[in-house]
Amino acid sequence: MSPSCRLSGLALVCAFVFSHGAHAAPSPSSAVFRLPDHYEFAATLDARFTPDAAGRIPVRLDFDYPAAGDATTASWRLQVLAPDGSVVRSWIGDALLRDGRGSHRLVWDGRAADGRALAPGFYTLRLRSVPGLRQESERQSTLGERVALSFRMAADEQVEQRYDVRIGNVPAPTMPAFAG
Repeated sequence: MSPSCRLSGLALVCAFVFSHGAHAAPSPSSAVFRLPDHYEFAATLDARFTPDAAGRIPVRLDFDYPAAGDATTASWRLQVLAPDGSVVRSWIGDALLRDGRGSHRLVWDGRAADGRALAPGFYTLRLRSVPGLRQESERQSTLGERVALSFRMAADEQVEQRYDVRIGNVPAPTMPAFAG
């Protein structure tokens, strides 16, 4: 194709777009604006950095999956990691997604799984989540079995989020002397 033909074709396309675009601009309620910007599974972790006056840390998990169907769930594992990386507390769950969205809230008391107080320091909340399906055949399965199955079936769609929190009174770091 010669350069003049390519330019003529480009000019024709531009003329069509500009002449029709001015008369038929899509409205925000049109189908163009209702399409999601992605179809991937997403999970978000939100928590307080420091406990409230009662020593609690509220945690919110949000899930978004525009491609979700009526039986789609978000299966999740939330762990508290000590400064050395060991797991000191954990929870599991699955949230049914309605119109592609779901959430779960919990409150962590700032303690280890056995109820003991944790040493002052910085701990990490780690959320791992995958999409799953709530099936009639799993009606008798335990929550742990359903979550484990979802993680096996959707391992390549796993999302991980981390958030650091402070437990107790952590001494301020020692700073070297500074001379301006």
